[in-house]
Amino acid sequence: MPIDPALPWWRSPRLRRGVVTGLVVAVCVCFEAASAVLAQYRHDGITDQAAADAMDLSNRFAVIMLIGFVLAGALVWRHRWPVWISLGISAVTIALPLGAITPLFALYAALLVTTGPWLWASVALATAAEFASVWRDGSGPQFASWSRGMLSVRDGTHFPWWLVVLETAVLVGVTAGLAMLVRSRKALRDSKVNEGRSETKLHALGEEVARQAERERIAREVHDVLGHRLSLLSLHASGLELAADDPKLARSAALVREGAQESMADLRSLLAVLRQPSDPDISQALPTCRN
Repeated sequence: MPIDPALPWWRSPRLRRGVVTGLVVAVCVCFEAASAVLAQYRHDGITDQAAADAMDLSNRFAVIMLIGFVLAGALVWRHRWPVWISLGISAVTIALPLGAITPLFALYAALLVTTGPWLWASVALATAAEFASVWRDGSGPQFASWSRGMLSVRDGTHFPWWLVVLETAVLVGVTAGLAMLVRSRKALRDSKVNEGRSETKLHALGEEVARQAERERIAREVHDVLGHRLSLLSLHASGLELAADDPKLARSAALVREGAQESMADLRSLLAVLRQPSDPDISQALPTCRN
Protein backbone atom coordinates (compact mmCIF):
# COMPACT_ATOMS: atom_id res chain seq x y z
CA MET A 1 0.00 0.00 0.00
CA PRO A 2 1.49 3.35 -0.98
CA ILE A 3 2.10 5.82 1.83
CA ASP A 4 0.82 9.33 1.45
CA PRO A 5 3.90 11.59 1.79
CA ALA A 6 1.66 14.32 3.19
CA LEU A 7 0.93 12.25 6.32
CA PRO A 8 3.24 12.72 9.32
CA TRP A 9 5.29 9.67 10.28
CA TRP A 10 3.29 9.02 13.44
CA ARG A 11 0.09 8.62 11.39
CA SER A 12 1.49 6.25 8.77
CA PRO A 13 -0.45 2.97 8.31
CA ARG A 14 2.75 0.94 8.56
CA LEU A 15 3.57 2.38 11.99
CA ARG A 16 0.03 1.81 13.16
CA ARG A 17 0.11 -1.83 12.04
CA GLY A 18 3.47 -2.29 13.73
CA VAL A 19 2.20 -0.89 17.02
CA VAL A 20 -0.92 -3.07 16.91
CA THR A 21 1.13 -6.17 16.14
CA GLY A 22 3.53 -5.37 18.97
CA LEU A 23 0.66 -5.00 21.45
CA VAL A 24 -0.96 -8.24 20.26
CA VAL A 25 2.28 -10.18 20.63
CA ALA A 26 2.96 -8.65 24.07
CA VAL A 27 -0.52 -9.53 25.34
CA CYS A 28 -0.21 -13.10 24.06
CA VAL A 29 3.25 -13.50 25.60
CA CYS A 30 1.89 -12.43 28.99
CA PHE A 31 -1.08 -14.80 28.72
CA GLU A 32 1.10 -17.71 27.57
CA ALA A 33 3.48 -17.16 30.48
CA ALA A 34 0.61 -17.04 32.95
CA SER A 35 -1.03 -20.09 31.36
CA ALA A 36 2.16 -22.15 31.68
CA VAL A 37 2.52 -21.18 35.34
CA LEU A 38 -1.15 -21.96 36.06
CA ALA A 39 -0.77 -25.29 34.26
CA GLN A 40 2.05 -26.23 36.65
CA TYR A 41 -0.09 -25.09 39.56
CA ARG A 42 -2.80 -27.50 38.44
CA HIS A 43 -0.26 -30.24 37.80
CA ASP A 44 1.34 -29.87 41.23
CA GLY A 45 -1.96 -29.31 43.04
CA ILE A 46 -0.99 -25.87 44.36
CA THR A 47 -3.95 -24.02 45.88
CA ASP A 48 -2.46 -21.16 47.89
CA GLN A 49 -0.06 -18.27 47.38
CA ALA A 50 2.57 -19.53 49.84
CA ALA A 51 3.01 -22.78 47.92
CA ALA A 52 3.02 -20.86 44.65
CA ASP A 53 5.81 -18.56 45.86
CA ALA A 54 7.92 -21.58 46.86
CA MET A 55 7.43 -23.31 43.50
CA ASP A 56 10.13 -23.35 40.84
CA LEU A 57 9.07 -23.64 37.23
CA SER A 58 9.95 -27.13 36.02
CA ASN A 59 11.78 -27.78 32.77
CA ARG A 60 8.67 -29.28 31.23
CA PHE A 61 6.53 -26.21 31.77
CA ALA A 62 9.43 -23.89 30.92
CA VAL A 63 9.53 -25.56 27.50
CA ILE A 64 5.74 -25.19 27.23
CA MET A 65 6.08 -21.49 28.10
CA LEU A 66 8.79 -21.11 25.45
CA ILE A 67 6.54 -22.77 22.87
CA GLY A 68 3.80 -20.33 23.86
CA PHE A 69 6.20 -17.43 23.27
CA VAL A 70 6.99 -18.84 19.82
CA LEU A 71 3.29 -19.06 19.01
CA ALA A 72 2.79 -15.49 20.16
CA GLY A 73 5.72 -14.36 18.00
CA ALA A 74 4.23 -16.18 15.01
CA LEU A 75 1.35 -13.70 15.10
CA VAL A 76 3.70 -11.20 13.44
CA TRP A 77 3.05 -13.10 10.20
CA ARG A 78 -0.67 -13.68 10.81
CA HIS A 79 -1.66 -11.44 7.88
CA ARG A 80 0.86 -13.01 5.47
CA TRP A 81 -0.10 -16.65 6.12
CA PRO A 82 -3.36 -16.34 8.07
CA VAL A 83 -4.69 -19.85 7.52
CA TRP A 84 -1.48 -21.73 8.32
CA ILE A 85 -0.71 -19.56 11.35
CA SER A 86 -4.23 -20.11 12.68
CA LEU A 87 -4.22 -23.86 12.07
CA GLY A 88 -0.75 -24.29 13.53
CA ILE A 89 -1.42 -22.29 16.69
CA SER A 90 -4.74 -24.05 17.25
CA ALA A 91 -3.20 -27.49 16.79
CA VAL A 92 -0.39 -26.78 19.27
CA THR A 93 -2.87 -25.30 21.77
CA ILE A 94 -4.92 -28.50 21.59
CA ALA A 95 -1.84 -30.61 22.32
CA LEU A 96 -0.29 -28.46 25.07
CA PRO A 97 -1.72 -26.59 28.10
CA LEU A 98 -1.41 -23.15 26.54
CA GLY A 99 -3.60 -20.07 26.79
CA ALA A 100 -6.78 -19.49 24.81
CA ILE A 101 -6.02 -15.94 23.70
CA THR A 102 -3.38 -16.65 21.02
CA PRO A 103 -5.63 -18.89 18.86
CA LEU A 104 -8.29 -16.17 18.95
CA PHE A 105 -5.96 -13.53 17.52
CA ALA A 106 -4.83 -15.99 14.84
CA LEU A 107 -8.44 -16.88 14.02
CA TYR A 108 -9.37 -13.20 13.79
CA ALA A 109 -6.64 -12.61 11.18
CA ALA A 110 -7.74 -15.66 9.20
CA LEU A 111 -11.41 -14.64 9.21
CA LEU A 112 -10.53 -11.24 7.74
CA VAL A 113 -9.37 -12.70 4.43
CA THR A 114 -10.24 -16.40 4.27
CA THR A 115 -13.21 -17.86 2.41
CA GLY A 116 -14.46 -21.31 1.54
CA PRO A 117 -13.37 -24.57 3.21
CA TRP A 118 -10.23 -23.07 4.76
CA LEU A 119 -12.38 -20.61 6.69
CA TRP A 120 -14.44 -23.42 8.22
CA ALA A 121 -11.32 -25.45 8.92
CA SER A 122 -9.79 -22.50 10.77
CA VAL A 123 -12.98 -21.94 12.77
CA ALA A 124 -13.35 -25.64 13.62
CA LEU A 125 -9.76 -26.10 14.79
CA ALA A 126 -9.78 -22.82 16.73
CA THR A 127 -13.03 -23.86 18.42
CA ALA A 128 -11.46 -27.18 19.38
CA ALA A 129 -8.41 -25.34 20.74
CA GLU A 130 -10.59 -23.01 22.81
CA PHE A 131 -12.61 -25.94 24.13
CA ALA A 132 -9.46 -27.84 25.13
CA SER A 133 -7.91 -24.78 26.77
CA VAL A 134 -11.05 -23.90 28.73
CA TRP A 135 -11.57 -27.53 29.74
CA ARG A 136 -8.03 -27.83 31.10
CA ASP A 137 -8.31 -24.45 32.79
CA GLY A 138 -11.54 -25.41 34.54
CA SER A 139 -10.13 -28.71 35.85
CA GLY A 140 -8.02 -26.96 38.51
CA PRO A 141 -8.85 -24.92 41.61
CA GLN A 142 -9.77 -21.24 41.53
CA PHE A 143 -6.18 -20.29 42.35
CA ALA A 144 -4.98 -21.90 39.09
CA SER A 145 -7.99 -21.32 36.84
CA TRP A 146 -9.12 -18.28 34.85
CA SER A 147 -12.56 -19.75 34.29
CA ARG A 148 -13.33 -20.71 37.87
CA GLY A 149 -12.21 -17.29 39.07
CA MET A 150 -14.32 -15.36 36.56
CA LEU A 151 -17.41 -17.56 36.93
CA SER A 152 -17.04 -18.05 40.72
CA VAL A 153 -17.11 -21.84 40.51
CA ARG A 154 -16.07 -23.15 43.93
CA ASP A 155 -13.20 -25.54 44.45
CA GLY A 156 -14.12 -29.17 44.93
CA THR A 157 -17.02 -28.99 42.47
CA HIS A 158 -16.94 -30.28 38.96
CA PHE A 159 -16.68 -27.58 36.34
CA PRO A 160 -19.90 -27.97 34.29
CA TRP A 161 -19.40 -29.09 30.70
CA TRP A 162 -22.05 -26.67 29.50
CA LEU A 163 -20.01 -23.78 30.94
CA VAL A 164 -17.06 -24.99 28.89
CA VAL A 165 -19.24 -25.05 25.77
CA LEU A 166 -20.76 -21.66 26.60
CA GLU A 167 -17.39 -20.01 27.26
CA THR A 168 -15.95 -21.51 24.07
CA ALA A 169 -18.94 -20.33 22.05
CA VAL A 170 -18.71 -16.81 23.49
CA LEU A 171 -14.96 -16.50 22.83
CA VAL A 172 -15.15 -17.84 19.28
CA GLY A 173 -18.42 -16.03 18.54
CA VAL A 174 -17.16 -12.63 19.66
CA THR A 175 -13.94 -13.09 17.69
CA ALA A 176 -15.82 -14.15 14.55
CA GLY A 177 -18.34 -11.34 14.95
CA LEU A 178 -15.64 -8.68 15.25
CA ALA A 179 -13.78 -10.12 12.25
CA MET A 180 -16.94 -10.19 10.12
CA LEU A 181 -17.75 -6.62 11.14
CA VAL A 182 -14.30 -5.38 10.16
CA ARG A 183 -14.46 -7.42 6.97
CA SER A 184 -17.84 -6.01 5.97
CA ARG A 185 -16.69 -2.44 6.68
CA LYS A 186 -13.58 -3.00 4.56
CA ALA A 187 -15.73 -4.40 1.74
CA LEU A 188 -18.03 -1.38 1.98
CA ARG A 189 -15.04 0.99 1.90
CA ASP A 190 -13.57 -0.83 -1.11
CA SER A 191 -16.92 -0.71 -2.91
CA LYS A 192 -17.10 3.05 -2.35
CA VAL A 193 -13.57 3.46 -3.71
CA ASN A 194 -14.42 1.36 -6.77
CA GLU A 195 -17.62 3.32 -7.24
CA GLY A 196 -15.66 6.57 -7.17
CA ARG A 197 -13.19 5.21 -9.70
CA SER A 198 -16.04 4.07 -11.94
CA GLU A 199 -17.67 7.49 -11.77
CA THR A 200 -14.35 9.15 -12.62
CA LYS A 201 -13.84 6.81 -15.56
CA LEU A 202 -17.40 7.33 -16.74
CA HIS A 203 -16.96 11.09 -16.52
CA ALA A 204 -13.73 10.89 -18.52
CA LEU A 205 -15.41 8.70 -21.14
CA GLY A 206 -18.29 11.14 -21.39
CA GLU A 207 -15.91 14.02 -21.94
CA GLU A 208 -14.05 12.06 -24.61
CA VAL A 209 -17.31 11.21 -26.38
CA ALA A 210 -18.28 14.88 -26.31
CA ARG A 211 -14.89 15.85 -27.76
CA GLN A 212 -15.18 13.20 -30.44
CA ALA A 213 -18.67 14.40 -31.34
CA GLU A 214 -17.36 17.98 -31.57
CA ARG A 215 -14.53 16.82 -33.85
CA GLU A 216 -17.03 15.01 -36.06
CA ARG A 217 -19.21 18.12 -36.27
CA ILE A 218 -16.25 20.33 -37.20
CA ALA A 219 -15.10 17.76 -39.76
CA ARG A 220 -18.54 17.66 -41.37
CA GLU A 221 -18.78 21.44 -41.53
CA VAL A 222 -15.30 21.79 -43.00
CA HIS A 223 -16.00 19.04 -45.52
CA ASP A 224 -19.35 20.50 -46.52
CA VAL A 225 -18.08 24.08 -46.94
CA LEU A 226 -14.50 23.81 -48.13
CA GLY A 227 -14.99 20.54 -49.96
CA HIS A 228 -17.91 21.95 -51.91
CA ARG A 229 -16.00 25.10 -52.82
CA LEU A 230 -12.87 23.23 -53.86
CA SER A 231 -14.97 20.86 -55.95
CA LEU A 232 -16.57 23.81 -57.74
CA LEU A 233 -13.18 25.43 -58.24
CA SER A 234 -11.78 22.23 -59.73
CA LEU A 235 -14.82 21.83 -61.95
CA HIS A 236 -14.66 25.40 -63.28
CA ALA A 237 -10.91 25.12 -63.80
CA SER A 238 -11.42 21.93 -65.81
CA GLY A 239 -14.06 23.64 -67.94
CA LEU A 240 -11.84 26.66 -68.49
CA GLU A 241 -8.93 24.41 -69.41
CA LEU A 242 -10.99 22.64 -72.08
CA ALA A 243 -12.61 25.79 -73.47
CA ALA A 244 -9.53 28.01 -73.53
CA ASP A 245 -7.95 28.74 -76.93
CA ASP A 246 -4.88 30.33 -75.44
CA PRO A 247 -2.33 27.67 -74.32
CA LYS A 248 -1.12 29.90 -71.48
CA LEU A 249 -4.67 30.28 -70.19
CA ALA A 250 -5.23 26.54 -70.50
CA ARG A 251 -2.00 25.92 -68.60
CA SER A 252 -3.05 28.32 -65.83
CA ALA A 253 -6.45 26.63 -65.62
CA ALA A 254 -4.72 23.24 -65.38
CA LEU A 255 -2.55 24.52 -62.53
CA VAL A 256 -5.64 25.81 -60.73
CA ARG A 257 -7.38 22.43 -61.22
CA GLU A 258 -4.35 20.51 -59.93
CA GLY A 259 -4.06 22.86 -56.95
CA ALA A 260 -7.74 22.38 -56.15
CA GLN A 261 -7.35 18.58 -56.33
CA GLU A 262 -4.25 18.68 -54.11
CA SER A 263 -6.15 20.89 -51.68
CA MET A 264 -8.98 18.35 -51.68
CA ALA A 265 -6.47 15.57 -50.84
CA ASP A 266 -4.92 17.67 -48.07
CA LEU A 267 -8.40 18.42 -46.74
CA ARG A 268 -9.25 14.71 -46.66
CA SER A 269 -6.02 13.99 -44.76
CA LEU A 270 -6.76 16.77 -42.29
CA LEU A 271 -10.30 15.49 -41.74
CA ALA A 272 -8.99 11.94 -41.25
CA VAL A 273 -6.65 13.18 -38.51
CA LEU A 274 -9.45 15.24 -36.99
CA ARG A 275 -11.85 12.32 -36.88
CA GLN A 276 -9.17 9.88 -35.65
CA PRO A 277 -10.58 6.79 -37.32
CA SER A 278 -7.87 4.57 -35.82
CA ASP A 279 -9.09 5.23 -32.25
CA PRO A 280 -11.53 2.69 -30.74
CA ASP A 281 -15.14 3.70 -30.66
CA ILE A 282 -15.20 4.75 -27.00
CA SER A 283 -18.95 5.21 -27.08
CA GLN A 284 -19.16 1.39 -26.91
CA ALA A 285 -17.38 1.49 -23.53
CA LEU A 286 -20.13 3.52 -21.90
CA PRO A 287 -22.53 1.47 -19.75
CA THR A 288 -26.08 1.27 -21.01
CA CYS A 289 -29.30 -0.03 -19.53
CA ARG A 290 -28.76 -3.33 -21.35
CA ASN A 291 -25.30 -3.72 -19.84
